Amino acid sequence: MMKKSKSLIVNNFNFTDLDFDENLKEEIENLTYEVKEIPIDLIDNPPFHDRSFYSKEKIVELAENIKIYGLAHPIVVRKKENGRYERIIGFRRIKAFEYLGRDKIPAVVLLDVSKDTALALMLSENIQRENLNDYDKVYSQVQYLQFVFKKESLEDTIKFILRVNNYKLGNVRNLSEEEKEEAIKLENLIKAITGKSLRTFIDKLKLLNIHPLIKDAVRRNNWSYTIALELNKLAKKKKIKELETLIKEAEQNHYGYAFIKKRVSEILNENGKVSFSSISRRLSSVYNRLSDEDKELVNNKLKEIENIISKYLKKEL
Repeated sequence: MMKKSKSLIVNNFNFTDLDFDENLKEEIENLTYEVKEIPIDLIDNPPFHDRSFYSKEKIVELAENIKIYGLAHPIVVRKKENGRYERIIGFRRIKAFEYLGRDKIPAVVLLDVSKDTALALMLSENIQRENLNDYDKVYSQVQYLQFVFKKESLEDTIKFILRVNNYKLGNVRNLSEEEKEEAIKLENLIKAITGKSLRTFIDKLKLLNIHPLIKDAVRRNNWSYTIALELNKLAKKKKIKELETLIKEAEQNHYGYAFIKKRVSEILNENGKVSFSSISRRLSSVYNRLSDEDKELVNNKLKEIENIISKYLKKEL
């Protein structure tokens, strides 16, 4: 059955409560839609950055939950002119249905909706996801700002954000009245969608330039942006092998920010000094996993160290 609603609410998200221009708001308020099952193989991904990493374990967990309790919320798609559908919301749910071997999924199908409106709805939902890692969260937030302020690219959006910040710092004085109004809107919007200040948000923008190894690790482990920026210090110094080793070590041992920061500092130590306490701690964490050959090598090195220590202790006696 076709429906029309002044307050389209899906997954507890009210799509009419958005910070867009009046024309777009009016279109959203007058959307028509229907709820029905649609074939999964007729659903296309949206033509822009979206969730490109996901946990297979979480998909299986969701699938098992759906098998027992059913689908709590339908996905949201828009109907395309060629009879296919474009996903707006529901990536993980589609993957879970595919895992279960099902060929159809319940969906809210938006009718006669423009590409811009579909994009607006998706970006608005993206920035409110609680399960996004810090990298994809920041990326989605910048995409949202790009759409709201009608910028040509993410790069243009970031330049605009930095220009506003420079204006706030007093480094830029030649803003037009329109730009000053946009600056105020930007600050308020960033506060609304991130809960953070403009200055804090700019610090998080550094995530968009981190090394690909770190980006993948952030997505796999849901690491914070503080960990990502700490690891990126190694990438900036071209210490890629050390970076790979530390990422693997941190993943295996579930190290947090404090330990990773300390290890990065040790690796970047300009005098090349080695921390005995760090080596001892790290050796203890991996020793049982070493091969017999590596254990023998380590034990021989320890004997050499013991001989050196004993030599100096004898001199003191």
